[in-house]
Amino acid sequence: MVLVLLEKGYMVQAARDGYEATQVFPEFEPDLVVLDMRMPKMSGPTTCAAIRQISQVPIIMFTSTNDATEVKDAILKGATDFILKSTGVNELTDRIAFHLGNPSTKIPTG
Repeated sequence: MVLVLLEKGYMVQAARDGYEATQVFPEFEPDLVVLDMRMPKMSGPTTCAAIRQISQVPIIMFTSTNDATEVKDAILKGATDFILKSTGVNELTDRIAFHLGNPSTKIPTG
């Protein structure tokens, strides 16, 4: 995913786990965050909640789980969007562009 985002021209700061993501966030000051639901040290929803304490940037959960309880937890903790990895990285890059305000972005519905 990181390589695809770099190829699209995005500046990317990757983190190995949720805890590291919360540590680099204030230094990097991203315009958007992409998290997985299940990460080492801190889950995606917990990481999301920690970021929400200091920022209102869009947070996209890009994950392989569609467990309703986990999705609800992520939304309650501040996730802006939720994308299943099975939909592909093109869906992710479209949603990133949408949340960053790219007016030419088309978000499929269905």
